[in-house]
Amino acid sequence: MTSAKVLSTLSLTEGFAGNIALKTAEGTAHQLASYLRAAMNRTWAARLGYLLARQAFRTLRDKMDPRKSNGGVFLGLNGVVIKSHGGADAEGTAVGDRHGLRHGAL
Repeated sequence: MTSAKVLSTLSLTEGFAGNIALKTAEGTAHQLASYLRAAMNRTWAARLGYLLARQAFRTLRDKMDPRKSNGGVFLGLNGVVIKSHGGADAEGTAVGDRHGLRHGAL
């Protein structure tokens, strides 16, 4: 049996459809996190289960952190343009800057 490893994900859309897809994914992730948080606080057994799985939940949270993948590259311009999320904090902005450095924009 073979397994595939995803190295990167590329979404190529025009701005409106891309924004709808992005906002839908963000909203779904926030809703699932809210449901999970509520379920983990419902009973003592659930709380104990959370404590036993806490490291796995931290790993998942870190992997899904949008600040760690901030910065989209615009194509078809006379140079490289990195578009950062409007709500990005300092960490997210730094990630966008690193994308720019990799692509020769800065």
